[in-house]
Amino acid sequence: MTHPEEGRTIWEMITQREKAVAKAQARPAETKPEFFNPLGLHLEDVALYTPGSERFRFQVTEIDVFDRGEAGKIVDYRLYQKPDGETPELDRYLQVFPGETQDGKPSADMLLLEWRFDAGYDQSVEDALERGEFPIQGDEYQGFVRNQNRAVPFEANVTEIKIGGAPTTRRIKYWDFVRIKDGVTQDVFFIEYDLDTRRFDAYIATMVAGGAFLAVRNRAELG
Repeated sequence: MTHPEEGRTIWEMITQREKAVAKAQARPAETKPEFFNPLGLHLEDVALYTPGSERFRFQVTEIDVFDRGEAGKIVDYRLYQKPDGETPELDRYLQVFPGETQDGKPSADMLLLEWRFDAGYDQSVEDALERGEFPIQGDEYQGFVRNQNRAVPFEANVTEIKIGGAPTTRRIKYWDFVRIKDGVTQDVFFIEYDLDTRRFDAYIATMVAGGAFLAVRNRAELG
């Protein structure tokens, strides 16, 4: 079901995308190959994010596809909100981990990422990361520990698709840390190292709860 006021929820997009992929696979000669895109979003689409009583209106400005080999693919949708009166400027990434439920239905885990800072290469930082230690000091970052589900960093080839430019690629590895309270993950912290530029980028992330919060409308549907 499509909601006239809100567009498609995350779960509707995932389901519709699965149907479109299955249809394309049935008629491969009639379709053109495209990048991995589990939500079927396109550049300049509009995303409405409504956590609680707040409401944010984002535009999709970039799509980053992370090919992690045997660990599978994930996607970052970069979301930008222009400042307008009382509306603040925001720049976020919706990270989507596609998967399936136990009964085989399409599903996904999602995080909303905020970029915090970058830094040049530092051997002591990489050494700490390889030991599983969180290398950043400060009260804001207290309590982060290495995600015990993953002892070594992920490695990925990243394809970046941006408005007004040709796709580019880069090679990275990254470490994920979690902050847990009462047995529940509250935040995730990613430290990404670009193997080509030799720079670190840091992101903090919170969980996004499915179709309850995010809905999307294509720019053509907005009129």
